[in-house]
Amino acid sequence: MPVETEVGGRPASAAIKRQAAAFCAILAAVSETPPNVNPEEVEKFDRLAQEWWDPNGKLRTLHDLNPARLAWLESRVSLAGKHILDLGCGGGILTEALARRGARVLGLDASETAIAAASRHARANGLEIEYGVGKAEDFAPNNENRFDVVTCMELVEHVP
Repeated sequence: MPVETEVGGRPASAAIKRQAAAFCAILAAVSETPPNVNPEEVEKFDRLAQEWWDPNGKLRTLHDLNPARLAWLESRVSLAGKHILDLGCGGGILTEALARRGARVLGLDASETAIAAASRHARANGLEIEYGVGKAEDFAPNNENRFDVVTCMELVEHVP
């Protein structure tokens, strides 16, 4: 489906799809390297699992940033109907916002307890979101060209 907006003078759907495919190819290439997950970071977010959806709690900054992140994404691509991978989704704050905009979203995170919190919250709010526990380097090789958009927000600072 073509998207009305443009990125760099090209239809956004083509540009975004190329970028998402390139990102997945990069992840597939690093699948041969040591895992890029810091166990201490995963444990830290495991301990915060009950805090994900408290907008005034320890993860408040993520709630505060989410409208800006979502607006930035929407300025580049129409989200409705897009198949999106939210990599490092944590408790699903951005993932849910994407789903509310009509995207078909898969949230992937290394923290099992964060994914459990995300799944519970999505179900409680009647949202159909696919969640999975895993690492990008394990996921990418079997999922190349599956997504229109790949997000990776608030993750880079947590990897070794």
